[in-house]
Amino acid sequence: MHGRDLFAAEKEYDTPRKRALAATARLTQMPALLKQGLTNLRNPVKLYAQLAIQSARSIDPLLNKSLMALDAVLRLTSAMT
Repeated sequence: MHGRDLFAAEKEYDTPRKRALAATARLTQMPALLKQGLTNLRNPVKLYAQLAIQSARSIDPLLNKSLMALDAVLRLTSAMT
């Protein structure tokens, strides 16, 4: 299930009733999805963990600079109040 699936009920691909039933069916899958996610966090697949680490390390420097600037502004704003 993806985040985009939760918004499928907003699209008019079928009757409102059938869209609601489809959304409900997807939502009933959430407990199993969350359980699997928790398992993955506790026992990650090595390849996926390595890829995630590489991806995190290669975040665009512009993004890092932007976040640091935002942090500085928020700290300054917080200190002023």
